[in-house]
Amino acid sequence: MSDSLPGIPATPPGAVETPSRPPVQDPADVAPSAGAPALADQETVSAYLEKEGSARRDLVGRPVATPSGEIVGKISEFVVRSGVDYAHLSLQRTADSAPREVVVSLDRLHVASGSEAVLIDVKDRRELEDLPRYDPGNFQTVR
Repeated sequence: MSDSLPGIPATPPGAVETPSRPPVQDPADVAPSAGAPALADQETVSAYLEKEGSARRDLVGRPVATPSGEIVGKISEFVVRSGVDYAHLSLQRTADSAPREVVVSLDRLHVASGSEAVLIDVKDRRELEDLPRYDPGNFQTVR
């Protein structure tokens, strides 16, 4: 049985229809946006650097993008603190925020074959603002 009569819409004029939410999907099953490579074509920066012939200097200066393909900054250098490796990122200024210098675990960055940009594992730009600030007194540069 239908919720509306023939010729009469189910939602009265002026009423707002609430769209139903799609079922939650595993990110690996979701097709990437136009700006992001497929997940199968990515590896973490940690895994990339473990491969023979891969060097940190190859990634320094590369743009950093969100999963939607938005360029949000660049890799400035690689640093270490207490034996843990991090990437020092220079985030671009936005209308809402000033440029920021932050650090992120190498496991949150992904290198995709055929892409110049390094992808950062964040849901949205606001999550970038919550990353720890880079303090040169607390980190040692890794070459």
